[in-house]
Amino acid sequence: MVDARGMRLQLDQPAKVGAVHMDDVYKIDNSGYGGVYPTYSAMNNGHIAYYVDSSVSQPFFDPVYTLSSTVTKQVLTDPMTNPKPDYSKTVGHTLRRVVNDQYARDQLSFREELMSRQQNLYNRTSWTNRWVKGPE
Repeated sequence: MVDARGMRLQLDQPAKVGAVHMDDVYKIDNSGYGGVYPTYSAMNNGHIAYYVDSSVSQPFFDPVYTLSSTVTKQVLTDPMTNPKPDYSKTVGHTLRRVVNDQYARDQLSFREELMSRQQNLYNRTSWTNRWVKGPE
């Protein structure tokens, strides 16, 4: 499939066909369409599918974060009983494979920790980090 810019897209499922037979147009119950819905599950008209690029769907992704690490996802509850997702990044190996100098290893781990803490607010509000599974 090709998008509007002429770039080739690789989809994870076939595109949805929105065609409805003209005989069936008035058989579908459209009462309350476009009004105020009490919940998301009450929206029964239409089929919405979102495309999420798997390379950026996780909280810490390449090429921004260069160290391979394990990300622990958990949902914490604050004192006001609001759920807050938390993502902690743990480097899974020694940095000696990356660089031999101890000062450079310390700087690299400090910078990655600093970037992960700065990205914490975005990660807490992003639904893709919470619901899209990463590459396994």
